[in-house]
Amino acid sequence: MATIAAVDIGYRNTKILAHDTRNNTTREWLFRSIAVPASSSSQTGAGLVRRDTRRVEVDGVPYEAGPDAHLLLGPRSTSVLHEDFIHTPEYHALFLAALSYIGDEEIDVIVGGLPVRHLDGSKSDLEALMIGTHHVPGLGTVHVHHSAVIPQPMGALIEELSRAGNVTEQTVLLIDPGYFTLDWTAAQGLKHLPPLTGSFPAGVSAGLRAVAEHIRQCTGKPFDDLNALDRKIRNQQLALSDLTLERDTLAVLMREGLHPGITEMKNQLGEAHLIDRIVLCGGGASWFEPLVRESWSNLPVSLIERPVSANARGFLQLAADLAGLQHGVAA
Repeated sequence: MATIAAVDIGYRNTKILAHDTRNNTTREWLFRSIAVPASSSSQTGAGLVRRDTRRVEVDGVPYEAGPDAHLLLGPRSTSVLHEDFIHTPEYHALFLAALSYIGDEEIDVIVGGLPVRHLDGSKSDLEALMIGTHHVPGLGTVHVHHSAVIPQPMGALIEELSRAGNVTEQTVLLIDPGYFTLDWTAAQGLKHLPPLTGSFPAGVSAGLRAVAEHIRQCTGKPFDDLNALDRKIRNQQLALSDLTLERDTLAVLMREGLHPGITEMKNQLGEAHLIDRIVLCGGGASWFEPLVRESWSNLPVSLIERPVSANARGFLQLAADLAGLQHGVAA
């Protein structure tokens, strides 16, 4: 087979990598995990540029997903933030959109991931969703021959160990703060350590909720549009219609919202004397990094290269192994 792929659908971002074994090239996509029921109108308007989205269909309902899907959100739209995300039509639509962007009718192996807390209950469901024959508009049928699902932070751990080259017997704790969940896992050398693996529903959105509550208290108006708040903060736009957030205030509020997740992780890990170093990945890594450094001040802490897509890069390495590629892939 010519193509292997990694599809990491998170609560905030969808990360896709596809490797063509014929010419040894890897393509990559990253966009918000937004799938919007599609209208009958076209993806462009008079004199306007076509939206960068893909139309797919789930149970007879058309959806649009892709880098420009956020343009279709209404002012009161919210992200899917609940434990059963992978069983929603939006998740299925994001997966089909990933196949559309990959653009190949035959895929040998796809590797995906789940938050640690969802693995036992949903691993087989996600593997079944990915494998087999799929109808993708514009491509016809896409056949996926093999699928595998691992804990999301294991992807970044695979990536970290592959980049490290000479793997020692050090114990590495990999912390993966996402939008909705905070996940962590560990390995000693190349051996996974399940007792040092866990998850807690307190990702970046917990910090955003603390900021939103502060805005409500200051203005006397409800403020629950976390998508808009997240976008403004990432773009360094802290002036809202009725309030301007000071950067120091924002940092304090985010800390307040994120700290319970760090506390829960420390409680689950216990003293964790085995840990030699800590590596951070994920879209929330920069927000959590100061808290992690304070909580484990005796350990070296580093941020993995390109933290948002680190899990997907590790998934692709595993896909290469499963496909029998002797020299792996460069992502």
